[in-house]
Amino acid sequence: MYNDNCYYIILLLLYLCFRKSTTQSEGASNKLEKHLEDFYTACDQLQLYLEIMRETENQTQLSMKYTPKPVSNSKTENVTSTQTYTEYLSTVRTQIAAAKELQDLLSDFCLAQLS
Repeated sequence: MYNDNCYYIILLLLYLCFRKSTTQSEGASNKLEKHLEDFYTACDQLQLYLEIMRETENQTQLSMKYTPKPVSNSKTENVTSTQTYTEYLSTVRTQIAAAKELQDLLSDFCLAQLS
């Protein structure tokens, strides 16, 4: 996973990329504020990207966990360690049905608690 040290290193690299030399003039303060604002905007975007990457990694791991065999992309070959697309669709339908059933149970429970 991504640790805090990696995050701070990336922030430092971004700072160095956005840092520009400024002259000692009246506009130096405004330029600094603008560059800091740009830097913080880039940091916010980077943080969002890291969160998306983390979620994608989690989703991939869960997908591998709950779909134990990879899907074969060949219609003619059926390797023993893969599943056909039809089998994959059956697995997905079963998972969707289970999720729908769980959602209905939770919804019924919430309605019962509110009444």
